[in-house]
Amino acid sequence: MERQLNEITERNREEELRMRRDKGRVESSLSAKIAQYDEDMESRRNMLLDLQKSLDQETVEYGLLKEYFDKVDADLGRNSEEEDILAAVARREAYGDGVLNRAAVTIQKIARGRRARAEVMKIKAKKAKGKKKGKKGKKGKK
Repeated sequence: MERQLNEITERNREEELRMRRDKGRVESSLSAKIAQYDEDMESRRNMLLDLQKSLDQETVEYGLLKEYFDKVDADLGRNSEEEDILAAVARREAYGDGVLNRAAVTIQKIARGRRARAEVMKIKAKKAKGKKKGKKGKKGKK
């Protein structure tokens, strides 16, 4: 029985040694994976910090550019409003000029018509005088 106990004890020792070796291998493998994980996390943390710095710089630059382009847009808006106002004034002037031109044309028509009628009346009056004299003169000559 003692022999059996020795065999069992020996088997248990061998089994324990094997298990300790396996445990050592697993622990070293786990330590390597943990070290790799730590390196990956450190590189990702550094990358995140770099990205954060870049974001901060771009945010500042964006603020400056936004302020500049807001001013440009406001200036363009004012220019557009001024052009609209000037176009409205030009339309009013053109309308006023059109009214004045039509009025001038109407006045000229009336004045020329009166002159032309006066000329026609003078011509008719001369012909009427000329016919009276002409008839007498023609009759007398024959």
